Amino acid sequence: MGISDLHVFPPENRRVLTDRGYPWGLTGKLFNSDGKEGSGVIVGHRVMLCAKHNRPVRSIAQGSWWIKFVPASFDGATPLGVTFISDIRFPLAAEPHFDMMVCRMYEPLGVNLGFYGVQEWDDDWDDLAHFAAVGYPASLGGTRPFFQTGCAGDEYDTESDATLVSTFADLTPGNSGGPFWTNIQVSGGLDPRVVGVVKRRSGRRKPELRVQWIATDQARTIRAQRLARMTTAERDGGLDTGSGAGRCWFFTQMLR
Repeated sequence: MGISDLHVFPPENRRVLTDRGYPWGLTGKLFNSDGKEGSGVIVGHRVMLCAKHNRPVRSIAQGSWWIKFVPASFDGATPLGVTFISDIRFPLAAEPHFDMMVCRMYEPLGVNLGFYGVQEWDDDWDDLAHFAAVGYPASLGGTRPFFQTGCAGDEYDTESDATLVSTFADLTPGNSGGPFWTNIQVSGGLDPRVVGVVKRRSGRRKPELRVQWIATDQARTIRAQRLARMTTAERDGGLDTGSGAGRCWFFTQMLR
C-alpha cells in the first residue's frame, strides 16, 4: 500500500468553528510564497507553531520567501489580525518524527490574543478522549476553520526525543500544522496546552499523531523559551535563539 494523505474515518465528525475567543481563535491559516497553505497556532507572544513542511522550500532556495499567518481566518476575513513571519527554526533531521517548525511573528499577536501553552505527551493519557484538533482542511473548502473534540491518542512509538501517538481524529490535507490540544489542570485552574501539530503523511500504516521533543542542540539552538514551564513575563519576546537548555514539545499526525 502506498503512502496516502490524511483521512476521514466515517462518519465525518468535524464542525465549522465560529468561536473566535480564547483559545479557539489562536489557530489560523498559513499562506507561503510557494503557493502552499496550511494551519498554525499561536504558542507565545511572538511564537507560532506549525509543521516543517509548511515552509516555502523553493522560495527559500531562491533567496526570497514569505509566510503569512492569519489567526481565526474565515472565508478570507482577518478578524484577529495578520502577521508575516520574520524567522523560522526547525529540526534538520529528515525523519517524519521531526516535521515541526517554530516561527517568529513580526506582530506580537499573542500579547492581546493570548496563547496556548505546550505540553509533553504523557502516556497516562493513552486512549482518553480528551483532545481537540483544529485546522483548515482543504476537503472542506480550506477557507474556514473546522474542529473536532473528543479525540483520543495512544502512544505508538518513541525515537530519540520524539514520541508517535496514534489517533483516529478526522484530519485531511490543510490540517497540517494545526494543533492537537487539551486543557491541563494547574494550580490556577485549567490551562489549554498544545501537545503537537498535525503532519501530512508518513510511511506508517495507521494514522499517527506525533508528539515531539526538541532540545537546543537539535535545531540549531532553537528555544521556545521553555513555553510549557514559564511565567507569562518570561514568555514575552517569543523565540530566543541563544544558548541554553530550553525545551519545546510538538505533535504531528501521519499515516500510510
